[in-house]
This record gives sequence, C-alpha cells and structure tokens, in this order.
Amino acid sequence: APSTRGSSFKNKKSNDGASTMVFAHSQATANAFVGRLALQVHACLYVACLQNFPLDPQSKVRLTWDLIGLGLVCYDAVAVPLLLMVAHIETFSSGMDLFLVLFWTLDIAVSLLTATYVRGELKTKLKDIAKQYTRTWLCPDLCMVLPDWISLIVGTKTWKAVRFIRLFRALRLLRLVKMNTVLQDQLRRVNSLVVLNLFRLSELVFVLLMFNHILACCWYLIGYSTEDGWLK
Repeated sequence: APSTRGSSFKNKKSNDGASTMVFAHSQATANAFVGRLALQVHACLYVACLQNFPLDPQSKVRLTWDLIGLGLVCYDAVAVPLLLMVAHIETFSSGMDLFLVLFWTLDIAVSLLTATYVRGELKTKLKDIAKQYTRTWLCPDLCMVLPDWISLIVGTKTWKAVRFIRLFRALRLLRLVKMNTVLQDQLRRVNSLVVLNLFRLSELVFVLLMFNHILACCWYLIGYSTEDGWLK
C-alpha cells in the first residue's frame, strides 16, 4: 500500500510538471504569433500611409486603422479595470502588451501623416498637421504610451514598479474619449439613418456593459481588500 501511494504521488507530480510545461509552451507560442502579427500589420499600414501621404482622414486606410484602434480601446476598457482591481499584471499576455504599445506608438506617426480639418478647412501641410496635433492629442498620447514602454523595458520586479504601471495604465481609458471623436468624424460619411441608429444603440449597450464591469471590479476589490470582506 505505501508503495502504491508513493507511485501515485510521483505520477501526479510528473503530470503537474508536464501540464505546466505545455501551458508555458502554448503561452510562448501565442506571444510569438501576436508579435509577428503586430509587425506585419504595422508594416503594411505604415507603407500605405507613406504611399498616400498626406493621408485623407476619410480614406479606407484611415477607416481601417480607426477600426483596429476601436477594437484595442474596447480591449483596454475591459482589461484596465481588471488590472487595477482584480487581476495581477502577470495574468495578461506580454505579446498583447507589445502589440498595444507598438500600435499606439505608430498611431502617433499616423496622426502626423493624416490631413486634418482646422475650422472647416482641410490642412495637408505637415507643419499645419503637426501644429494641430500638438494642440490636441499629442501630450495625452505620449502620456499613455510612455508608461507602457517603461513597463516593457524596466519590468515588474518590484512592488513600486507594479503600482506605477497600474496607476499610469489607467490613462489608457482616455482613448475612449479620443476614439469617440474619431468615430464621430467617420460617421459623417454615413448616409443611412438605420446604420446611425444602430451605432447609437451599440454605444448605449457598450456604456451599460462597461458600467456593470467597473462596478463588479469595485465590488471584488472591496470584498478582497477589507478584513471581513466577502472573499475572505
């Protein structure tokens, strides 16, 4: 009987080790795939921007870029409350973090290569584009991108670094305001009242879901951080 117990314990331990190795291998494979996909998307869109310089704000390339940005903003809207109040930093994929920081860094360059409207007039000169971008979203974009680069370079080995990263990653939610402005500009090209109404309805549903998501994260934080919380 003791030998049987010992052999079963060894088999369980070896199975746990094998499952850990499989999980680590799958996570590394997923991170590598996301990294390659990010580089390919960035290269294609960057070349497209250069070929059509200055980029028309109503062009298909710009619309595609804004739709990708909208998807990443939705990801941040879900991930940031989890990161601040529920999950650990290690829970999130480093490959996805790399994709995000590369995309939003390149978004600064794309914004500088996109013609902009100033008082109803389309400005196509680089000087005018840079001046308008500096007055509006350059500083917020830098404040949102720099902490991500710092977290990737420095890492999260100390508790101070973790608190710094969590605090400044909350600034990602400012992109919700920016993307709302971008979407309003893109919706001006839509002539269908049905599409506009569906978009307004989708906005209301998204706001409702995000409110419930943030409320659930706050409730989890209260139950976990207090001594007599409901998670203790």
